[in-house]
Amino acid sequence: MSRLTWAARAGVALLGATATVAMGTGPAQAASTSVASVSGDTLVFQAGSGLANRVVVTGSSYRVTIDDKYKIKAGKGCKAVPGDKTKVTCTGAKYASIRLGNKSDTLVNRTNQVVIYALGSSGNDRLDGGSYQDHLYGGSGNDTISGGGNDDRLFGESGNDVLIGTADDNWLMGGGGNDRIYGQGGDDVLQGDAGNDLLNGGAGNDRLRGDRGAGYSIGKPYSDVLIGGPGVDEADYYTYDDQPVTVDLDGQFGDDGVAGEHDSVGADVENLTGGGGSDILIGNAANNVIDGGWGGADRIQGGAGDDQLLSDAETPYRDGEPDSLDGGTHVSADACVYNVDEDTAINCES
Repeated sequence: MSRLTWAARAGVALLGATATVAMGTGPAQAASTSVASVSGDTLVFQAGSGLANRVVVTGSSYRVTIDDKYKIKAGKGCKAVPGDKTKVTCTGAKYASIRLGNKSDTLVNRTNQVVIYALGSSGNDRLDGGSYQDHLYGGSGNDTISGGGNDDRLFGESGNDVLIGTADDNWLMGGGGNDRIYGQGGDDVLQGDAGNDLLNGGAGNDRLRGDRGAGYSIGKPYSDVLIGGPGVDEADYYTYDDQPVTVDLDGQFGDDGVAGEHDSVGADVENLTGGGGSDILIGNAANNVIDGGWGGADRIQGGAGDDQLLSDAETPYRDGEPDSLDGGTHVSADACVYNVDEDTAINCES
């Protein structure tokens, strides 16, 4: 299980604490009242259904205020703010588990010491994180999710989503749909999953993954655009099973991925990792690290930089299939790691 998948499941498990709060039912889906309470060290908030909520969370550790456009019922550990039926203050919480309603809702996190787990629903939601760590899930719908600050975890889920990271180290997972994912600063992991996605790492040393995330089987290929930006970035095809990929770091549009996939890997991406098939991986003028992945008879070629080329020579990844490594035109400091019994290497200086 990938770290991203684990984080998604862990966050959903915590968000499940709000599942017992009743949503509006019946044919008309009548509007329901929002409810806030504290369970252990977690503030639990369920926004009302049938309303376009705008939920603003403020405060610091152990004292948190929730303000909505509509009435909030104060449960255990929370008190209504006098004269304002749309606002409650809750004490004793280090975490907040927030579920939005079924319309196009907005969440704004302005806390500075509370870890937020928030889940959108079927509407086109906007979730804005705060200066502390956020775990934000869009749900279905076309959502816009931004981290705010700190090391955030953003999950678009289904729908055509926009995910925007921070200056810190973020994990950004698009989910289904045609997503646009921006890492901004920091050393980020961007994963598109199903759909025709745009992945832009921004500043920092980023890892960019297209549509073959953990838990997604080989199926219809999608066309992703991977842009590295400043820093040392990696295009990662490691989760592709036995279907070979062809990727070059030349910035040419639509010539990367599996047959018919038409990914576009930018020339500002420096490093490249293949998967389980017989891959063709070609570098550029930068100092590339190119790893053939965990299977297949790979062809790995460097460019004009000082490159490091890796076959599956090291256990437990040796598969007995012959890999071919070519350090490229820069005859200076290319390093090739391979198995002399089964692989071939040329233009390697070490």
